[in-house]
Amino acid sequence: MRPALAALSASLLFACGGPERFAGPLPYEEVGDQSSPDAHVGESFLDVVDRIPSFGGAWQEGGTYFVLMVEGATAAERDAAIAWGENMADGRGQVVLARADFTWRQLLDAKAAVRGVLGLEGVSYVDADERANRVTIAVVDEAARDRASAAVDRLELEAGLVRYVIGAGFNLP
Repeated sequence: MRPALAALSASLLFACGGPERFAGPLPYEEVGDQSSPDAHVGESFLDVVDRIPSFGGAWQEGGTYFVLMVEGATAAERDAAIAWGENMADGRGQVVLARADFTWRQLLDAKAAVRGVLGLEGVSYVDADERANRVTIAVVDEAARDRASAAVDRLELEAGLVRYVIGAGFNLP
């Protein structure tokens, strides 16, 4: 197992009466069957995904941790997400509740659905991209993007859920 940071991007901040305090890395480790769409998501992270349906994920930047929720989250869901963040970080740093376009479950499901594009020529990477709040598909050139896009379009995923990045720069561990 390898430690890493689970994260998800957001576009707008929720008004939450001021940031709550917490810090420290969010736990992330490989769990379960590696063929599962949840294979690289820490158990604690999956627990909150299942317990709080509007949860969009989390990421750290410096001493600030962003806990993400989709629009329409109830006050109870937002409170539960903040409490989860505070618990994970053990009271060190700052937590900010932020808005995501998609839930973490939507991203995991979409990632699993598009995984087959990795078999296409010129597709080098597929991931639930936390900061972009999209599933990112990296391709070597426009022709590869067109092949991947055609395959993804047949899946009829929600508009805007997948983005394409052309070029190198994805050095996987």
